[in-house]
Amino acid sequence: MKTDFYLAHPIDTRHKVRDELQVPLQELGYSVRNPFYGEDLQPRQDVAHLDEGRAELYDIGPIRAQEIVRGDLDAIDNSEAIIVYLPKPGIGTSMELFYASHVTDKYAFVATAKEYTRHPWIQTYGDVPCETLNEIIEAVWEEDT
Repeated sequence: MKTDFYLAHPIDTRHKVRDELQVPLQELGYSVRNPFYGEDLQPRQDVAHLDEGRAELYDIGPIRAQEIVRGDLDAIDNSEAIIVYLPKPGIGTSMELFYASHVTDKYAFVATAKEYTRHPWIQTYGDVPCETLNEIIEAVWEEDT
């Protein structure tokens, strides 16, 4: 039974993932580590600036970039499994999936567009391929019961 999940997803899907995945999973009693929003649904400071229009996407320096990546990897290390939302190819999310599945051997639920579900990397590292966020929630619940 897995109850502690890291949510890997592109930054431009952060609101959708927070509202349609993080909140429902937390309501079902799961612990969720969202790299952009805490369990209290409050944004990370740089994400708050982005949400408020006070910063541009990736408007961070190299030191902050390293802190973000290290924080994401630590959160993956401290989770039992990873949930990946990858509606289109993305650098960070793909790296998080690879790290979680290949390096730390975490179980991976992956929601991606239908045309990518048969991609060799998704087939290799996605333990439970899905096409929607609702399918992810159902798959998590089924694994848990």
